[in-house]
Amino acid sequence: MNSATLMGLLVCAATLVGCGGGADDKLATGSNMQAASPAMARALGASVVEVPSSALVDQAVNLQDAIAILKLIVGLDVNSTGQAVTPYQLYSADFDGNGKVELTDAIGVLKHVVGLDSLSPKWVFFNQSGGAPAVSDKLNPAQPPELGADIGVSSAVNVSLVAALRGDVVGDALSYAWALGAKPVGSKAVLTDAAPVFMADLVGDYRVTLTATDGSANTAIATVMLTAAVKAVAPAAPTALVATAGDASVSIAFAPGAAGSASPSYTASCTAAGVTKTGSGAASPIVVTGLSNGTAYACTVTAANSAGTSALSAAVSVMPVAKLAVPGKPTVSSVAAGNAQVSVAFTPPSTGGAGISSYTVICNGSLSASGSSSPIIVTGLSNGSSYSCTVTAANSAGSGEASAASASTTPTAGVAQTVYYAPAPFAAVLKSSYQAASLVSVNAMLHRGRYLISDSASATASANYLAIGASYSASTGFALESGTITAGSTYNTYLSKLVQVVADTSGYFRLDSHLHPNNSIDADATDGNRLKFRNNFGKAAQTYGYLVFSYDGATKLLQARKRYKYSYDAVSFAASYTEDSSFAAANYYVNAGSGFYSLVAGAASASKFYLYNSPIDFSVPVDMNPLSTAPVSNAAAAFKSKTTTAATEGANGSIYRNVNSTYRSQVLTAGSDATTKVNADAMLAKIKTAVESKGEKLRYDTAVYTVFRDAALATALVSDAISDGAPGQNLVPYVYFTNEQDVSGNYHPFMIVVNYGNAASPHGLLDIPRPPGDGLGAGYQVQKVTRYSNLENYITRIPMKDYGVVTSVTENSLTPTLLSDVGGNISSANVYSYASVADNGLLIDGSVMFPVFNNTLIPSQAVGELTASGCHVGQGGGGPHCHADGSQSGNGVRLYNDSDYVGKSHPPLIGFGYDGVALFGVYRAATDTAMLGSGTALDGFGGHAHDGIGYHYHAHLVPNYPLAGSATGYTLHVLMKGAYIGKTGSVPYFNERTGFNNNKYMGGTVPP
Repeated sequence: MNSATLMGLLVCAATLVGCGGGADDKLATGSNMQAASPAMARALGASVVEVPSSALVDQAVNLQDAIAILKLIVGLDVNSTGQAVTPYQLYSADFDGNGKVELTDAIGVLKHVVGLDSLSPKWVFFNQSGGAPAVSDKLNPAQPPELGADIGVSSAVNVSLVAALRGDVVGDALSYAWALGAKPVGSKAVLTDAAPVFMADLVGDYRVTLTATDGSANTAIATVMLTAAVKAVAPAAPTALVATAGDASVSIAFAPGAAGSASPSYTASCTAAGVTKTGSGAASPIVVTGLSNGTAYACTVTAANSAGTSALSAAVSVMPVAKLAVPGKPTVSSVAAGNAQVSVAFTPPSTGGAGISSYTVICNGSLSASGSSSPIIVTGLSNGSSYSCTVTAANSAGSGEASAASASTTPTAGVAQTVYYAPAPFAAVLKSSYQAASLVSVNAMLHRGRYLISDSASATASANYLAIGASYSASTGFALESGTITAGSTYNTYLSKLVQVVADTSGYFRLDSHLHPNNSIDADATDGNRLKFRNNFGKAAQTYGYLVFSYDGATKLLQARKRYKYSYDAVSFAASYTEDSSFAAANYYVNAGSGFYSLVAGAASASKFYLYNSPIDFSVPVDMNPLSTAPVSNAAAAFKSKTTTAATEGANGSIYRNVNSTYRSQVLTAGSDATTKVNADAMLAKIKTAVESKGEKLRYDTAVYTVFRDAALATALVSDAISDGAPGQNLVPYVYFTNEQDVSGNYHPFMIVVNYGNAASPHGLLDIPRPPGDGLGAGYQVQKVTRYSNLENYITRIPMKDYGVVTSVTENSLTPTLLSDVGGNISSANVYSYASVADNGLLIDGSVMFPVFNNTLIPSQAVGELTASGCHVGQGGGGPHCHADGSQSGNGVRLYNDSDYVGKSHPPLIGFGYDGVALFGVYRAATDTAMLGSGTALDGFGGHAHDGIGYHYHAHLVPNYPLAGSATGYTLHVLMKGAYIGKTGSVPYFNERTGFNNNKYMGGTVPP
């Protein structure tokens, strides 16, 4: 006897299984009993054996049932396997329902089989309450069954139905049909033979009918009327919030949670300083108005229906911004005539709330030129003709009103034009147009390679690429999004989509963002295993972890293999990464859809991904690693924490508190600010007058210092690459001018630069083949190496007075030097070795320069210890410093680029030596032969003087520098060789680390 013999017909619940099988003469045992649901089977003490719904074959009462009952009565074992007969089998054999299995039961079956009675089989109906099934009714012969079911009050009322036919012991084929005859108006409940369970979704009455027949005249119809009281349920909290800043408002998009028992409405709340503003609506997004621009708000969303309100969503941070307006009117400060050209200098106007992207100068109403900063040269003019010029500023909102027309100026043949301008900051570079000529597909990931990851096998405009979001959160990092590459793309379009892969010892890959290299891809188990970029290499406000993946070039599937949890010591800042043993999505695959990426369990649900090489080469050039030094496997040293912006900036910061009243007006506000600029320009003019009153002069035109100041202050951190930095922060918060007198009454003016020693762009420290060690070990092979950067606290003094230049390197007294540090004889000193053992200059973005040589008297380039930008973090940790010039013609994302030369007559200003000598960009051999000074050779120090600019350094190339084992050597990419040409003997406190309380030239108050 099989499973149907246990109860004849067993039909039930959410997972319907048949009670089928062929007829035999053995009572069913628990091991082969088929149950309608796991709960029912457990209640019967049986194993759960599920069969497909297509096997719905049940049994009817026949002769074999009578024989089985007779065997049972006389004590014969009807089970060939010797298994015990269950109480429910005995109950099924009790045909007459008197609680005993006896001869009358067998006779009753025989009569039924041969048609001697007209009695229908007796039916028993069970509820689905979770315990042992309870008999709800015993029916008399010839009466139709009474169908019953348990209905609870909950958010999801699953009405399950159970029926058993008493008397069918061994079984014949039986068919049956369920029907939902009536239901409340508006109900979407459905009941089918394949699933005799339905959702009572509305309060009201439901009528269920069961019709059963064994293929003969025996047919039974059961009907039950059920009344459901559905409990109203509140909705779940929304997820995946994305906040978009507006003018005194924010728009918050979100993914709805489960709706509950009724359609919800939504309320968004944004709070700052205890004040909350709200907005509501029926769907995403929700707009919240009445906010304060420039104030950071924490915003959440709740859903509500008649049953109540959901929990708060996770909060998202956003700062409303004033509605963008066009810039104001610039002010022309000077127009200098040149040969068939004029140089127009001007003061920037108010920005209109968006950074100024460009300026346009128009002379005599038609002739024009554009640039990113003052001054701008207009060429193609007629010598001897008079020109008056205006300047217009533009930002993302459009072009502003033109300045007042300048005084007339007349170009003259033979007059050299001096041009001072800074390269575009990295934030502006990212916005500039860029379109890759093509994308090259590859089938495998290589360690430290950079790739675009697409859902398309062809790089079309409609292809989607994995990208890091634009919104930064100190606690949650960056979103992982999907984006396209269209005809109007920029450098940011590509850089935000680049990931760098880093292999672990198992051969799996971590995926880091190129643009924000502190961030790696992680899965958020609380958000449906959605993938997100999270900080794994810095002083994160909240630590998470990262995934490692494998990539199958044949199937194009990306598979998450492991997860590592990130933490760091709050004192030493040493990081640790431990495998997450609770990671439940190991070996899940990546799926892309609806603009985001998540992990899915099966390969069938995964997306195919195609790899494309980075169209921009960020690898370390051959000249930066001429010996082809192999990448070391040393672990990374801990990052450092040396300062905070709060300790430096603002009214309570060290600069504002220490600078005295004479100069304080220049440091009222950190970064670019119209008021401090006016005050600084006024101080610079006063300094020039004062110095010249003593028969001395500044080394350069005041425009040089103004250009440097304005560009440095405009430098903001774009890349999340500094362990304790925050994107958007100033990298050079203050630049101010001082002019104190010595005991003889002589002035010593300084440009004071407060800088954090980092670039705004990705630092590329992970790419260095052989970084400096941390010095904590007997040899390099056991040391950890410097791959992370942190904020430094520099206060750099650039002397502005012209103290003259030396004719030999040793004319300046310098202690110690790289040469003396290794015990060398001063007689062998040269421009490379007679140099500072540390930094010797400052770049315009606030990064510091070091000499070409390292402390072993060889170029840092030679041993593969520099990035593609020519920089690294030294042995003590800290901010990167640069030993070499990383500019590369054709690569538009360096400190200065080809675009900075367009329309200019001289390379850009890129820094200063600590001797006060300005540093300009390289003369590009193929394109700059017509630029001012290109025909004047650089001297041994790497500088020259021409066209009235004054002596200055240039970044330059030194070809065929000796390399062991090479006949041709390699090319040095020089910023400053090392030695100072500017005379330093009369510069107060030169090469000394001093403070505000003892060095009055810093602008502090020195006690008497």
